[in-house]
Amino acid sequence: MFISKPFLAGVAVLVLAAVVFAFTLPGSPPAAADDAGIPQLKIAVVNVGEVLEKMKDRKARDEELRNEKEKLTAEIVSDRNKAVDIAEKLGKMKPDAPDREEMEQKLASLHAIVELKYKKAQARLLKRQMRDRQELYGIVRDTVNRYGTENRFSLVLKADDRRIRDNPLTQEREIGARTVLYQGEPVTDITDAIIKMLNK
Repeated sequence: MFISKPFLAGVAVLVLAAVVFAFTLPGSPPAAADDAGIPQLKIAVVNVGEVLEKMKDRKARDEELRNEKEKLTAEIVSDRNKAVDIAEKLGKMKPDAPDREEMEQKLASLHAIVELKYKKAQARLLKRQMRDRQELYGIVRDTVNRYGTENRFSLVLKADDRRIRDNPLTQEREIGARTVLYQGEPVTDITDAIIKMLNK
């Protein structure tokens, strides 16, 4: 049977079109991309607030700070009680009593001592609190760095489990203070691991 060249050419075009159509169907896999050279990021998050809350070192420092505050407060209260006693005695003394002037000077001196001790105590406690906070954050940072390096994480972000409120006055600040706004499945939470390393 004789087959004309135009007929053969038409069949070839139909076969080629069918092949192209098969590779462009919605269910067909796309052409393979060269992904071998693209590094896969290994990302983790850590809840720093929870870490600090559960750190044994932080709890010990807080206890020391409370003890120091109680000691300083006791000294101030003692001097204040002395001032109250002198004030009560002055209230019972006659205006022309021989030792009244001396008592008044003593009372004024005690008032000045109490005020000075109070200001010094506030400054001392605040300085210690800031120092402890700075040192604790440094310890957490170094621990996260070590854990991230040992476990080959590409990135570790600070997470926060506090809910962002709908208040427009605080919402912008709360969002701005966050490092992670959304956390998907591929991200690893290393908070418990960091707490375990710190407390062992």
